[in-house]
Amino acid sequence: AGALADYQQAIAAIEAQPPELHVHLVSSLVGLGDALVRLGRPAEAIAPLTRALAMTVPPLYARRQPVGRYMLARALAESKRDVAGAVLEARAARAAIAERGEDDDEAWLPVIDAFIAGHGRRPGGVAPLPPRR
Repeated sequence: AGALADYQQAIAAIEAQPPELHVHLVSSLVGLGDALVRLGRPAEAIAPLTRALAMTVPPLYARRQPVGRYMLARALAESKRDVAGAVLEARAARAAIAERGEDDDEAWLPVIDAFIAGHGRRPGGVAPLPPRR
């Protein structure tokens, strides 16, 4: 729950800055969405994750967007808002992470694969989240 407050404070601080600095919002919005999903509040995670994905930012600031897309998939599935769309989001996230090929994100690939493969076959089941680093 401490991470939740930290992300909310970071978002407020960034939003108080001039618009050209709002590129920093992506990471905090994804972090907030991730924290909400991990706290079992997936419906609340949808808005910040959707906002992070809608932002057009330079590549350096966009690197958290594919993970945000997977977290959105989790939020959509776990909240039962759009189960079919969740799998599509997960596939898009996987493709973006695999295309970038960054070592620190590759741990997400088997997690996303498990989500895609297992989604809908287990009652209410979705793949676990990878451990926090």
